[in-house]
Amino acid sequence: MIYRSPVPTVIIDRVTSGGRHNSVTTDNHMAGYIMAEHFISLGHKKIGCVTGPMSISLSRERLQGFRDALSAHGLSLEDRFVAEGTFDISAGFHAARKIFSNLNDRPTAIWGQSDDIAAGILKYVSTAGISVPKDLSLAGMDDNELASALTPSLTTIAQPIELMSENAVDLIINNAAREELIVVAPGLVQRKSTALRSD
Repeated sequence: MIYRSPVPTVIIDRVTSGGRHNSVTTDNHMAGYIMAEHFISLGHKKIGCVTGPMSISLSRERLQGFRDALSAHGLSLEDRFVAEGTFDISAGFHAARKIFSNLNDRPTAIWGQSDDIAAGILKYVSTAGISVPKDLSLAGMDDNELASALTPSLTTIAQPIELMSENAVDLIINNAAREELIVVAPGLVQRKSTALRSD
């Protein structure tokens, strides 16, 4: 077990229960909040979300931040516009098929909690005749290589991986005996997959 290991360890992008290890993570609540604020700033009100596994704390934190931003603007996240998945393209595709099953009642903006999820959503909506960003603003999270390679390029929440890695190394070198949590701020990267609401 990692908890019994004599080797200094730092967990990245996760927080262990009880804080028994050094951890470096993104502020996932802030990530969700930033993304909802972005959609709202573009005039969207019917907004959806495809989460990662809700058994993982970061998925829950991202969703809560998303809900909190909507609530601050008098909006809510309707259950029919939310689906749980895993952090991969297939999950995004199948979740989108569920959310967009009724083309007369669909969100105008949707956030996939990873860029891979968003890629799966994009794959599905393109088969359903839904244009991004004309009909649907779409965004992801991570800012991996896929985000800039997709057409249209993907608006996303960037995790500052380089900073997180530097902090992890510092903890191992200077602070291995302590149990410390470092939380770093994410940032919005706006590309071509989100736009002003057109209707």
